[in-house]
Amino acid sequence: MQDQKQTLGGCIRTESMQLILECYLFLMCSVLPLYMKNGYYELGEAKFAIYRALSLGAGVLLIPFFVSGKRRRQWKAADIAAAIYGILAVVSFVLASDHKTALWGTEGWRMGALTQLMMLMFLFAFRFYFCSSIRMWEICTPGAFLVFGLGLLNRFDIYPVVVAQKDHSFLATIGNINWYCGFLSLFLAIGFGLLMQEELHIWEQIFLTAYCLIGIMSALTQGGESILLSLAAMVAVLFLQGLGSRENWKNFLYLLLLLGAGCELVHLIRFLFPERYNYDTDTICSTLTASHTGLILCAAVIFLLLLDAMCSAAGAKWRIAEAGRLLIRFIPYVITAVPVCILIAQAGGFFADDFGNARGLIWRISGEMYGSMTPLQKLFGVGQDGYGSYAYAIPQIRATLVSAFGDSRLTNAHSELLTMLINQGAAGVTGFLIFVFTGTHELVQRMVQESAEEYSVVQKVARRQRAEWQSRRGGALTGLLVAAAYMAGNTVLFGQITSTPYFFLFLGCALAVSRSDEL
Repeated sequence: MQDQKQTLGGCIRTESMQLILECYLFLMCSVLPLYMKNGYYELGEAKFAIYRALSLGAGVLLIPFFVSGKRRRQWKAADIAAAIYGILAVVSFVLASDHKTALWGTEGWRMGALTQLMMLMFLFAFRFYFCSSIRMWEICTPGAFLVFGLGLLNRFDIYPVVVAQKDHSFLATIGNINWYCGFLSLFLAIGFGLLMQEELHIWEQIFLTAYCLIGIMSALTQGGESILLSLAAMVAVLFLQGLGSRENWKNFLYLLLLLGAGCELVHLIRFLFPERYNYDTDTICSTLTASHTGLILCAAVIFLLLLDAMCSAAGAKWRIAEAGRLLIRFIPYVITAVPVCILIAQAGGFFADDFGNARGLIWRISGEMYGSMTPLQKLFGVGQDGYGSYAYAIPQIRATLVSAFGDSRLTNAHSELLTMLINQGAAGVTGFLIFVFTGTHELVQRMVQESAEEYSVVQKVARRQRAEWQSRRGGALTGLLVAAAYMAGNTVLFGQITSTPYFFLFLGCALAVSRSDEL
């Protein structure tokens, strides 16, 4: 009887935790992206207020379960790395010259120590305890789908939601183009990962196809070019994954078909309503959508699909699966090594000052700032969100910034790692990169393991077992897409409330789903 009571209590506790985590994930993916207060005025503050309320509220509800419950999985390298990064964040806060800013963050961005610790808290909560019994697309995509649609309409000067301070540099309910690029990249990664999974019902395929197509169209019209870095990184990951099997290759080609269709649809809309497009046309995205690039891509994809069909009909075997599984093992190294190389180039002043809307100037100045720091500051930084305060405290750099930007205050380096280098030092950057590497390495190991197991005994197991394998492999793929999109895009962007919390959240979900056999 006692054992039955304990079992019943454990089941109630587990189900209660799942309900809290699923509600939190749904609210984060629906309320936070759509929430505004007084339009675009103080949008960052409004987003932070709702993020803090959701996170602290859910955290308070989860504390009793953390204290009384048993941890569901063993710690692995990624978990240890995340914990070390959290410790380094606390050290940076303790050593900060302005503890208030380091705790709460700069007004408008709010990426202080409190935000970082909340992100890590839910990374661990989802990694250790999340075991959703419902499909992830039902939780994550509806709110983002609305934002994608609003962003696309806004770019053609249609504003279904009347907002204060309407400006063509602001989109949907997210904010400026940089914020929107960060948000787009992560939620497109979720859509791509879900769409690539097998065992989808036809109506799920239709919804996810529409979701990805609208997201692609919104990405190609929003005006920023950083989204192309994220798209390129995701396509590269999916290409390597596609080499693993003929079915994966078809899924990859289907995504390319969506990219081409999105590009061609944007071209058609701009052709029919040339006066409606309300942003700069002198961008790479605008050039791609102003020609028939999409049509050419669709034609190439159709040719490859027909070629594959003929090879399959002729009985040709897929002989590059091993090569695909070998190449995909390099993803964690590329995801972390390339941003480091770019960071070195940025801090070293290898870019012209006028590169990327004065990003070259900002990067050069940031390198000079790091060079002027004390040894302790170089190791642990000046404190979270302390970039602006430190920059304007140096007379020579202050004069340069005032001359270049006037009354507009520079508060970050427009590069995730370079900003982190100033705020949290070399130790913080190293801790973050090790966390990303170990997390993506674990996801790659899961993908390779599940693929090998499935194809070795695919005829000997039940359909349910194959579905479990595909679910774990799909979760791992989604996590890799999220990491690739975030790390690529944020080489020229920066952490903020509408992207960075989702990076930690989605990575925690991916690690949990990919480890579902360890329950």
